Amino acid sequence: MGSPALKHEYMQQSRRPSRRRVQERADILVLMSRSREQARWRQWLNEVQQIAETRCTRWRRGYCQAWRLEAEK
Repeated sequence: MGSPALKHEYMQQSRRPSRRRVQERADILVLMSRSREQARWRQWLNEVQQIAETRCTRWRRGYCQAWRLEAEK
């Protein structure tokens, strides 16, 4: 909050915020954090899959296939 006028306006608005608005804000925050988590998880999964594919030749073929099926679920 930069200027005092803005701050005052913000205080006026947020003194008694409606329950619905609070809920919406909370939902948005949850969604944002959830999508961030999913992105991180997907990135991790991709990295692990790449590692698995590069090492696949050294592994027993059946184990590698099982892993891949598990990762694709």
